Amino acid sequence: MSDQRVQLERLDTLLRAVVRQLNRATSAHLAEYELTPSRFFVLQMLGRCGRCGGLTMGALQDRLGLAASSVTELVDGLVEAGLAVRERSPNDRRVVLVRLTENGFEVLNKSWEYRLQLLQAAVHPLAPEQLRSLLEFLELLLQGIPGGEAGGGDRGIGRQDPR
Repeated sequence: MSDQRVQLERLDTLLRAVVRQLNRATSAHLAEYELTPSRFFVLQMLGRCGRCGGLTMGALQDRLGLAASSVTELVDGLVEAGLAVRERSPNDRRVVLVRLTENGFEVLNKSWEYRLQLLQAAVHPLAPEQLRSLLEFLELLLQGIPGGEAGGGDRGIGRQDPR
């Protein structure tokens, strides 16, 4: 087996391990709010639009790449937890919009801050130049994967201002 193949396999293992460990550590915090990692991701999607009036179920389905029934189940969980509401569009009563409640914004911000604290602890040993290099490497790696885009398409999904 070539040295490059061994390195690529190690890279794949490490990337999956980092994401898995970060999600595990975050899951314990999310459980305090009756959130799963999947529901947290939907919370982030809804928080991304801030006070835009909400997203349709179809828009969430497209952004998440999930079946309608899966999106419905995730949104149901957020609504039951009081983190989101479904409302009829004022422009077209046939359209149902999903948006965060004040509590949803609060939980999103607290959970995002917790996740950033985990990352801060993880990168603490790195010098600022090393962190910049790591970020540049990950951006390049993402761009090199078919369907990848710089920033992962997730810029701004963290902390949201509910005003």
